[in-house]
Amino acid sequence: MPSKGKGRPVLRPSKLQCPASYGADESVVNQLKRYRVTDLCSATSGSAGLDLAVTTEVVLNTPKEIKVVSTGIWGPLPKGMVGLILGCSSTSKQGILVLPGIIDSDYQGELKIMITVLFGYHVLQPGQQVAQLLLFPYWVPNSKQVP
Repeated sequence: MPSKGKGRPVLRPSKLQCPASYGADESVVNQLKRYRVTDLCSATSGSAGLDLAVTTEVVLNTPKEIKVVSTGIWGPLPKGMVGLILGCSSTSKQGILVLPGIIDSDYQGELKIMITVLFGYHVLQPGQQVAQLLLFPYWVPNSKQVP
């Protein structure tokens, strides 16, 4: 089911985005399978990032207080890739800032977004896209594991 965003349809990979964005309550969300990074897709064929949405309502009313919010998306990333979480420009224009974060390819946990507000009172709704995940290939010279 495509949802509307920024005046264009936002394609969901077989409805595999955050279940909360489809109106499921939290008890149902907790019973559903975990969604993986590989379940995500770009909003358009020209989009570089994979859209990340919040899973619950988030109230932002204290400037510079950092909140860590769930995306409902879990690692690992595709082998040989590193992820960079960045804010959407539409979110930044409202004074809502997403702090950048690196996700290693072998990270198994839930991807979370660190977010703060510069001014005002904002409420993010479940399913609201606030960040993007950019995937990059990486290379580690002399890749010896540290004990």
